[in-house]
Order: sequence, then C-alpha cells, then structure tokens
Amino acid sequence: MEEIQQKQREEEKKSYGKKRKSLLGIFLTVLPLILGALVVFLLYRYGKQVIRERDTHNEALIHEAAQAPSDADYSGALFEKLKNGEELRILLLGDGDLHSDSVSLTALKSKLEKDFGGKIVFEEAELPDNATSLSGYLILKGEGSGANLSSNPDLIVLSFGNYDEPYTFPYYYELLLRTVMENYSEASILPIISYKALSPEGYSKDNAMVLQNISSHYGIEPLNFAAVLAKQEEHPDSVMENQEEFQRFQEKYFVSAMISAMETVKKGEEASPINPILEEGRECIAIPRSLWKDYGTTALLLSEEELEKLSLKGRHGMLALSTALHAGENKGNLYVDGILEGNYSLTGESYLGILSRDVSMRQQCILNFETEEEKNNFQSLYFLSPIPLEKGLKNGTVLPLPEITAESSQEIPSETAVPEESSTGRQTQERNSDTGNKVEENTNTMEGSTEELIGIYDGDAHS
Repeated sequence: MEEIQQKQREEEKKSYGKKRKSLLGIFLTVLPLILGALVVFLLYRYGKQVIRERDTHNEALIHEAAQAPSDADYSGALFEKLKNGEELRILLLGDGDLHSDSVSLTALKSKLEKDFGGKIVFEEAELPDNATSLSGYLILKGEGSGANLSSNPDLIVLSFGNYDEPYTFPYYYELLLRTVMENYSEASILPIISYKALSPEGYSKDNAMVLQNISSHYGIEPLNFAAVLAKQEEHPDSVMENQEEFQRFQEKYFVSAMISAMETVKKGEEASPINPILEEGRECIAIPRSLWKDYGTTALLLSEEELEKLSLKGRHGMLALSTALHAGENKGNLYVDGILEGNYSLTGESYLGILSRDVSMRQQCILNFETEEEKNNFQSLYFLSPIPLEKGLKNGTVLPLPEITAESSQEIPSETAVPEESSTGRQTQERNSDTGNKVEENTNTMEGSTEELIGIYDGDAHS
C-alpha cells in the first residue's frame, strides 16, 4: 500500500513539472505574433509611401500642364494658317484611338485655338473601331462616306497597326500610304505609332517597326506615342492602367509631341514601292447601294446588266463589305451566281472588311439579310483585283467563309420565294457548327468568331 502511494506522489510531481513553462518557452510562443505584427506595420508604411509618391507625381503633372507656356514659338506652314486666322483642316483616318473627341485631340484643338485665335477643323473617316489599313484604303477608294471626305485637307493623320495582321500589314499599309499621297498630293501626312506598341497584347508592337520603315521610305517621319510614353515614364503600364493619370499624361506629353511633329511634318516623297506587287495595277471598284435592286423583303440583287456596266462580268476578285450594324447580332449571306460565297454574323456599330475569297461573277450577286433593317443598313460592296495575297496569308479582321460543297451549290429561289433567312445559309451554318467550324483544307478558313483572322483564298480557287 505504501509503495502505491509513493508512486502516485511521484506521478503528481511529474505532472506539475509539465504544467510549468520557462521564459524561453513563453518567448517562442509569442515570437510569431510579434513578427506578424511587424510585417503588417512595414507593409502599411510602404503602402502609404507609394500612395504619397503617386499623388506627388500627379500633382506635378497638373502643375506642369497648368504652367505650360501659351506663347510657344510655333513654326511650320501649318501654324502659319492659324496665325493668319484661317482654318486648319485635319483629316483623321484610323481606328478607334483616332477620334476628334479623344483626350489628345481635344486638348490639342483647345490649345492651338487659344494660342492663335484660328480654328482647327477635324474631319473623320467613318471607320470601325477595329479598322485596319485595308479598311482605310477601301474608304478612300469607295463612294458613300469616302466620297464625301474633304478633297483638300492641310494635314492627314493616320493611325493603323493595332488590328492589322502582321503578315499582311506591310502590303496594305504601303498601299494605303501611296493612295493617300495620290489622293491628297498637297497635304502633309502624319502617321502615328500607337502607345499600345508597349503592350504585349495585340499587333501594334509587331507592326510598329514596319510602319516606321515604310513611312521613312517615303520621306515621312511618324509620331511614336509609344516612345513618348516610355521616355517619360519608368513604368508605363502603371500609367496606362490608371485612367485619370493617363488622361493627364496625354494632355501634357502627347499634345506636346503632336505640336512638335506638326512643326516639321511634310508631304510624302515619290519612291518605288517596297513591295514589288504594288508596281502592278490595282483595282478597287465600289458597288454602292444605289446599284442594287430590292429582291424581296430582305435581299438585294446586283443584276448581270449592272455587272456589265461595271466591267465586272467574268472577272476574278475578292469582295469586301461596308455596312452599318444595328444593336445585337447582324447576319447576312452573299450568293454569287447562286453559290454561297460568304456569310457573316456581326455585332458593333459598323463593319468594313473582306467578305469572300477569290470569286468570279458572271450573272448576278445576291445579298440576303436576316432583317429588312439590316438590308437598309447596307452601304457598299467592293471588288478588289488582282488578289494581292499569296496562298495561306491573312487579311486583317475579316469574316468567316462558308464550307462550299455540292449541297450548297444550289440556285437561289426566285424573287417571290426569297426567305427571311436562306435555307442554304442556315444549312451551311449548322454544318459548320456540327463539325466544330472546321472547313475543307483548301479554303484556309480558321474556326472561331467573326473577329478572328482567316485565310482569304486558295491558290486553286481561281485557277
């Protein structure tokens, strides 16, 4: 009995020892909490410092912009017109970044008119926000809004490259630049390299050097907004991500860069084309809405008689579409001599781009729309010849091509039987959907949405 009690006392002593903790143990227990609190405090201090520096930087930009001298020593022929109280006419030809109500151009107009008392008159070509160089070329060669553009601007500002496919951009940009020089031989030309060339996304970075080289070949110096941004900001991405800060940057540095460029801007110089294909004759024929006849409620017909008048009967070429878009989805099909050669499904405000691969028109063309409103929004079809692209190349933002099979080669119904939506077009769309939008290899068509890039034609298509 005594032995049992002694064992119990020993076990109790051991138990008491376990409950006691040394100072070292207590310190080790509290240490993680202390370190965590220290980290939080340091992060808080660092965050406040970053915010304070950013606010100081923004205030400096505002101060510099407010203190910018209004009596700068402007030179160059463009400013002479303003000094004389005349109008300075500027034609804007580009994608969605080039609008007269943009931050940079609004600030430029305000500053120059304040400094001189003259008037800046902007004129915009009606191009889609994702316009390519091909779009610019088509609107210059077409009727409609293209024909209404001023014939004598003092300055033409070009902004393309953000949406052009890099493989074909050299061809179409040089074609556009040469066309601008031909149409406006007395105007100065200012190409712009977008600030988006600093972004890893999109095509602008790939096309910037091409734009620089082509412009220099014709004696024109482009304005490089990407270089302006990179020179002034150590971290351009952070500036572009902050809308208010980027707006202040544009109002100060982009406007200043444009004024400097306008002092030395000049006309293009005649030169042999870099791309030898451009030494051949190029043809772009607009087929405006006025030449098409109503063909039922939702279709338009271009007759054999009109094809003969346009000298297009039996000709080979690509067809491009110009149309306004209503809210929601817009759909349409193109039939050439009864064969479905192109279809589209688009959303947005407008479209100007390729609709078909190489086709030959002999008897008629029919545009069949989903609604009467879409038919009324149609503006023009363009015939482009000869085909400027090699097999497998891509042509900017274009429309998906249908799968051409024997089943889709049936004739269009007569005028009295034209449906709201062509059964041929519907069958083709369903086939494309069932097969994952895969088409025959020789059409070079890529699966995807209407915003994707596809091959235009196959070498066998016009042989």
